[in-house]
Amino acid sequence: MKLPEIAVRRPVATIMVFAAIILLGSVAFFKLNLDMLPDIEPPAVSVITPYPGASATDVESDITKYLEDQLSTTPNLDRLESKSKDNLSVVNCIFKWGADLDVAVNDIREKIDLAKPDLDKAKDAKTPYIFKFSSSMVPVLVMTVTAKESSPDLYRIVDKQISDPLKRVAGVGAVVYIGGQERQIKVHFDRKAVEAHHLSVQQVRNALAAENLNLPAGSVKVGRNELQIRVAGRYRDAAEIANTVVGRNGDAFIRLKDVAAVTDAHEEPQEWAWSGSSPAIALIIQKQSGANTVRVIEAIKERLKTLKEEVPADIELHTVLDNSDHIYAMINNLVEAAVVAAILVIVVCILFLRRFRSSLIVTLAIPFSLIGAFIGLFAMGYTINVISLMSLSIAVGLVVDDAIVVLENIIRHVEKGKSPKQAAVEATSEVGLAVTASTLTIVVVFAPLLLVKGLAGIIFGQ
Repeated sequence: MKLPEIAVRRPVATIMVFAAIILLGSVAFFKLNLDMLPDIEPPAVSVITPYPGASATDVESDITKYLEDQLSTTPNLDRLESKSKDNLSVVNCIFKWGADLDVAVNDIREKIDLAKPDLDKAKDAKTPYIFKFSSSMVPVLVMTVTAKESSPDLYRIVDKQISDPLKRVAGVGAVVYIGGQERQIKVHFDRKAVEAHHLSVQQVRNALAAENLNLPAGSVKVGRNELQIRVAGRYRDAAEIANTVVGRNGDAFIRLKDVAAVTDAHEEPQEWAWSGSSPAIALIIQKQSGANTVRVIEAIKERLKTLKEEVPADIELHTVLDNSDHIYAMINNLVEAAVVAAILVIVVCILFLRRFRSSLIVTLAIPFSLIGAFIGLFAMGYTINVISLMSLSIAVGLVVDDAIVVLENIIRHVEKGKSPKQAAVEATSEVGLAVTASTLTIVVVFAPLLLVKGLAGIIFGQ
């Protein structure tokens, strides 16, 4: 028994199959992640080593050379690229597409450990760290924070009252902020006073470090309870720092305020952010890999509503970039395209077939094909993004084309006097092979693209 004959003779089973497709497709659609682009992870890992105060030549000879010697033996490495600049060494390990980067990162860590005896000779060099780029690191939300009366404390407010709560939102990977001035206690020494008291800057520094500590002081038993005791010694304000004893002159104590001026100020800004004409702090929010962009942004916005009640009233947040707007726009464009396609299909079928009910049958091919495609996207671990939506738009046209061919042949058999059931079976059997062949021809044309590697392979794979 052929497929058309089964569908016609067993209508209940056919309806149940399509009902199952609608159900599974709907569930899959709501479980699919919404994103701008498919997950892209270039096969490259960077090893970055800060070397403050070193020239490019020193960075090359003291850091980059030793890292290159060890990293060049990393398994599955395609090529090695390095750049030595003032204060910084960057070594890029580029692998072949398809390589397991988790394994590669572990191999790179082992090679860095082997190079550490040579790297330790450069005493001012920092510990090398590994950087792996992926499309999930692209910011999903960029905002600016401004204030008027609270401007001096803006950095602390953003750091403690806005950034920290946002980091705990489900799906948020990192919150980076640019601009603002961090609080800094500045100590300006009076050179003559320091020399007069026979002190050195290093002595003062050691005294401040020794005083600025919270220390455990044992425990005390109170009945059946044992209480831990800690001595709170950390500084709370600039006045406590100024009163710190940094030396002695006979029986007299020398305090920091005797040899220096202590001010509660801000560090020199290294980067600036502006919102209109006002200085601001820019918040750059990244999502975790595999998280749903739209849901993460919605959760952030909900959290910001509660945070506005906890921060000073003059704090204002302005959205600069919101990726969910672009994603919603893509989905709306697909819906509009489907609606326009349905209307055009109805018009074309009425003009050529002269049957309104037949045009509705062809129109139903559009939503059923889209819903069925969502099952495949979910099963293969893909996301709804600009690439997959473009692919669905092309596929819908092919489905409608095949549906019109089949329907036109069914109508021709009906006009010859056959019953609708008989016409449906015989007409579909006649053109079934031709329709299948034409569809497979297009599949065969696009199939080699699945073998393409690299970035093009990821895009065409969706």
